[in-house]
Amino acid sequence: MARVLTAAIGAPLVVAALFLFPPGGFVALVGGLCLIAAAELARLGRATGAGRGVYLLPVFVLLAAILLVDPAVVGFADRDSGLRILLLVLLVTAGASLAGLWSGGKVRARGLAASFLGFGALYLALPVAAFDQLRARDPWLVVLLLATVWLTDTGAFLIGSKWGRRKLAPEVSPNKSWEGAWGGLLLGLLAAGVCSWWRLGVLEPSWLFAGLVVSVSGQLGDLFESMFKRSAGVKDSGTLLPGHGGMLDRLDSLIVAAPVLELTCRLVLPAAS
Repeated sequence: MARVLTAAIGAPLVVAALFLFPPGGFVALVGGLCLIAAAELARLGRATGAGRGVYLLPVFVLLAAILLVDPAVVGFADRDSGLRILLLVLLVTAGASLAGLWSGGKVRARGLAASFLGFGALYLALPVAAFDQLRARDPWLVVLLLATVWLTDTGAFLIGSKWGRRKLAPEVSPNKSWEGAWGGLLLGLLAAGVCSWWRLGVLEPSWLFAGLVVSVSGQLGDLFESMFKRSAGVKDSGTLLPGHGGMLDRLDSLIVAAPVLELTCRLVLPAAS
């Protein structure tokens, strides 16, 4: 029940923010959620054996997000894109390495801290930029993303709980099954079809393809985050959201699916631009 109530409250709030908030406000909301997830990922890294420098991850994510999002949104309309990319590379490589060295402890702990900082900066900043780009392209693409991911999760859980037999990735997430994955995919495609019909008045094949890509990448994102939790020996990334665990648990699918959808839009969704 707690899981249902949390989703019933959170989903309408996010959709309302999408259409009612100004661009900067919506990016700030998404960025704030990703910063909470960054703090949880840092704790997972520490539990895995990373040095104390891993706690700088939210700072790295914030800086990387500022460099990746539309410059006009963060108040730098004339910022050179080449300079932003250069600064991002320096942040991920030199910054993460220096922070790892600062961590102290054994070499393994320092190396893990540097790895978590470098990877985590992009892992949690890319979806912020992707949400910004999708909203600017068409807010309904964000609705497509959210609806597909949420219904994929629901379908995978319901079908997997009742008919799941063959394990999908037993060492990473023992409860997930191939049957659940296929059930989630079908429900995700249904969500994409409804979004396409509502927005365009037709079942646009490119939107259905986008739903397919989002559903698959979202499930991979879920498994990817489960790998971090298994490495840290915990069930959830946190306790912030009743019934869901932590913010990272709630965003895991979207973190991967949002950048994948933005790339898909650039390649095969000209009608949505």
